[in-house]
Amino acid sequence: MYPTLTSQVRTKSNVESQSGDQPNSSMKNEIRSSLDQGQKVDEFSKSTKYFINLAFGPNSKIRGCDDYWKNYSKMKLKRFVSIPVLSVITLVGFVYYTTLFVFIEDWIGLQSSAGFLNSLIFTALASMCVFSFLVCVLADPGGVPSGFLPDVEDSYASDQETKRNGVVPKKCDKCSAYKPPRAHHCRVCRRCVLRMDHHCTWINNCVGQRNYKPFLLLVFYATAATTYSAAIIISCIIKDWDTGASSTSKTFRIGIGLWITALSLTLGSLLIWNIYLASHNMTTIEYHEGKRAAWLARKSGLSYHHPYDVGFYKNATLVLGSNMLKWLWPTATSHIKDGLSFPTIRESS
Repeated sequence: MYPTLTSQVRTKSNVESQSGDQPNSSMKNEIRSSLDQGQKVDEFSKSTKYFINLAFGPNSKIRGCDDYWKNYSKMKLKRFVSIPVLSVITLVGFVYYTTLFVFIEDWIGLQSSAGFLNSLIFTALASMCVFSFLVCVLADPGGVPSGFLPDVEDSYASDQETKRNGVVPKKCDKCSAYKPPRAHHCRVCRRCVLRMDHHCTWINNCVGQRNYKPFLLLVFYATAATTYSAAIIISCIIKDWDTGASSTSKTFRIGIGLWITALSLTLGSLLIWNIYLASHNMTTIEYHEGKRAAWLARKSGLSYHHPYDVGFYKNATLVLGSNMLKWLWPTATSHIKDGLSFPTIRESS
């Protein structure tokens, strides 16, 4: 993955700081104009161009390579060539078809006002679920810029200050390069991922800094859609029971109802888990690491607190954004930072 322009500028400035050389005025102007160009592209690439950026790479015009566009597009589209991904698409289609054209039609009829309203609500939930799923599959979770070096002030910080921050510069053994805080190496993707949560088989992609919000909304909309579907199926079963439907029809409806209910409960549990993680500004990897750190702290008579937990509301805005009207929109990710540094408890206090 090619580094973004901002990351290139930052990496370059870090190298200059270590060498002791100060950038001259022409270099400053070049960097400033490059950043202005990047901001203009970012402002121009909004909702309708989002999937173009996903397919061809963010700020691809700045990079200026048509062959890169084509190869990058093919690489991302290959993520759909996966049994788990195709299984999810098939599952969504099956649930949508049976809910609308079998259960709602049999329950109150699609032509009635109540049937139309229920089908409209369920279609909206299913559409947002599919949209979030596509974003999760196509979006780059965020890779470490090539040539990344930790900040000079972090590298020369005292041991006591480093322990207080909870941020230690690390080097990836597999990539043989430095990685930012919260970045981890994915064995499947074969690279380090920024703020890595986990590698999800169902989207054939890592969940990281740049696609965690779409993943959280995917779980949310999937839970809402399956719960709504389960409610419709249960209502249809009650109607069939009262009208004396055939045993075969009852068995089919009960079987589908139990399966959808189990699916909604599973997704609901996953949603609660991810809400807990997001409210504490924690990843799945950090949760397991934190359990060990808390055990070691108790053993030493100390207390442990997750260094990136800066309060419930601020944690929520770091994931969803400051504008609450955009919280439920998967592509509203302009608030996402570069993933090379994160606010800590010490900085917030």
